[in-house]
Amino acid sequence: MSHSTRRPGADGIPDGDFIAIVAGIWADVLQVPVGSPYDDFFELGGHSMLASRAVAVVRREVAPATMRMLFDHPRLRDFCARLDAVDAVPAR
Repeated sequence: MSHSTRRPGADGIPDGDFIAIVAGIWADVLQVPVGSPYDDFFELGGHSMLASRAVAVVRREVAPATMRMLFDHPRLRDFCARLDAVDAVPAR
């Protein structure tokens, strides 16, 4: 799914559909359910190798992402908000 279908929520957090897409990627990579926007990638069993894989998939399928973004914002909601903020910055 293209990231162009995202709609920001009233609180500036990407909508539930966008969060669900990223949650699905995390669930596939981690092989565990991701059921809350407050789930933490590393508390769910993530580590640097899995983070690298998750970031690559997010970058390919959703929006620009970096390892630093995931390490700095490991909660699903926060990571998605960061992705949305980066994607909203106009290219120079």
